[in-house]
Amino acid sequence: MLTLSPTFIMRLSGLALSCLALVACGPSKKAQCESVLEMVFATENELALGRQTPEVLIENASLYEELAAELTELDLQNPSIRETVENLSAAYRDHAASWQATAEVTTDEGTIRGEDTYTQVQAQEMRSMNNIQLHTERLMAACR
Repeated sequence: MLTLSPTFIMRLSGLALSCLALVACGPSKKAQCESVLEMVFATENELALGRQTPEVLIENASLYEELAAELTELDLQNPSIRETVENLSAAYRDHAASWQATAEVTTDEGTIRGEDTYTQVQAQEMRSMNNIQLHTERLMAACR
């Protein structure tokens, strides 16, 4: 008959509790960050390149809208990562809106009608791109 010492049983119980604690804590910080980055990279790889016609701009805008929605659905446990991803999602939503606005004033040849209009949509796009960059950098800091 095999007998287990009380010390062995205590160590085994401690190991089991440690394993349960790791599982209960959810995905690691690294795994959470990787899931966000995978979504972003997948969307970036789907973007239509080339001449920016209204159709292409609208197609790309819808990809960014989908990304923004998917980011908000992620189950992120780390509060810093979660807050940063919420802000990143809003930045992608703004970027989608800027591309839709650009599509409305773009000709089928891919040029924007009117210099004033160009300045307005360009400013909107630049603001949204800057916000994406800012929140991506904050995500990288939160993931360290």
